[in-house]
Amino acid sequence: MRIVFLPRILFPITIFIFVLSPLHPDALGAGKKRASASKDDEIVMINWKCDDPNPGKQARDAAPSGKDGIVSGRITGGIPGISGTAFSGFTNETSTVSQDIGQQWPDRFALQLWLRNPGNAAVNVIAVGGSTQNASRLWQLQVSGPDANGQRTMTLVWQLHTGQCQTFTSAPFKWEKNTWHHLALSRFNVFIRCKEPGQKKEFGERGAGFRVWLTPAGADEVKFLFGGTTSRALMKPNDKDAQLFTVGATRPGRHKEQPGGCFGGDIDEISLQLGRALYEAHLNPALSP
Repeated sequence: MRIVFLPRILFPITIFIFVLSPLHPDALGAGKKRASASKDDEIVMINWKCDDPNPGKQARDAAPSGKDGIVSGRITGGIPGISGTAFSGFTNETSTVSQDIGQQWPDRFALQLWLRNPGNAAVNVIAVGGSTQNASRLWQLQVSGPDANGQRTMTLVWQLHTGQCQTFTSAPFKWEKNTWHHLALSRFNVFIRCKEPGQKKEFGERGAGFRVWLTPAGADEVKFLFGGTTSRALMKPNDKDAQLFTVGATRPGRHKEQPGGCFGGDIDEISLQLGRALYEAHLNPALSP
């Protein structure tokens, strides 16, 4: 276990965050169910290969869960991908691949996908957890358009149980044109001990941490881009809309931190693991699809 100092907090309290080490048990044993496991401990995997040459209305799931992606909008298939073929046509807010995950979003999950040539809009949406058109949106991942120096930033927005949003943004980076990039997002639990100003008594609160890696094709190891820890627990709505997983675009959410947008480029090899956090040792093999 290690202690991480959080330099910037949105709330006037002193916070100590305890994070499990990178190779903690929840990152191991994919496909297995622990004895007496809760729903949040089950490992469920979605794997959309994006090899459908004419996707029509669905992207076939190569994982045993059989959760085929629902294809909407202008998406087309058959273009050369990182492995086989890939999907293109993510050019408006309704051009998406999505599916109901069949449960609330668990405390641990990991998203992996390959991306090429994001758009030049101010916001280019990569993926969304929860509703694409109402308040039940738990998280949203997006990349900016290029600045005058050709650099972009990536942003992850969490919606908290307070109804507010907490936004994390990477340092500027270069996204090479016509190059496939492997993106991975891993979400895990942290325990936070807090003190109110002027108070001696501490109190504990469960929060969430995340890490994002973005790695160009041909690399041997994943490249860490940014990460962070929420200072308040995430929202966990019970309605059906909150169980949606969407790639490629979204309409605006309720909050200003949840803009609409579309990815604008090409997407391949979409993988979502529910109930499992992933780290470098588990992600490196994915660089050779």
